[in-house]
Amino acid sequence: MDYNTIISKHLRSAVKEMLQQISHDSLSGNQQLFLTFATQNPGVDIPDHLKSTYPEEMTIVLQYEFENMSVFENHFSVSLVFESEMERITIPFTAIIHIQDPNNDLDLELEPVSVYDLSVMESQTPDIAPDVPEKQRGRIINLENFQD
Repeated sequence: MDYNTIISKHLRSAVKEMLQQISHDSLSGNQQLFLTFATQNPGVDIPDHLKSTYPEEMTIVLQYEFENMSVFENHFSVSLVFESEMERITIPFTAIIHIQDPNNDLDLELEPVSVYDLSVMESQTPDIAPDVPEKQRGRIINLENFQD
């Protein structure tokens, strides 16, 4: 079993959930989110001048000046100001390599993965009921739901 693959998959899911919350509720108080991503990862869509300035990785800060954040299944898009211009960028979750909120003790390192690696991660998720025939899995009742 590849524990790192499983943990990485779930960390990316947590990042997605954080960004969904931010897109609906914004950030409050002293919250600020630093996101570092691999700029050459497939699916990253940033202006050419940013790609030439940051050929390997780039960090964005979500705090006060971001707009129109949209979170999708495999990526998010947000509008930020770069060199006095509002620019829309798109970042796949697979490209994120570091996420940090220094004021709230959040600091996660992630390995960048390709789309291929992500599909491998999906296929390696352990089966929770491997000994039960597929057609009978819907009949399994979790008894923990009935505890007082």
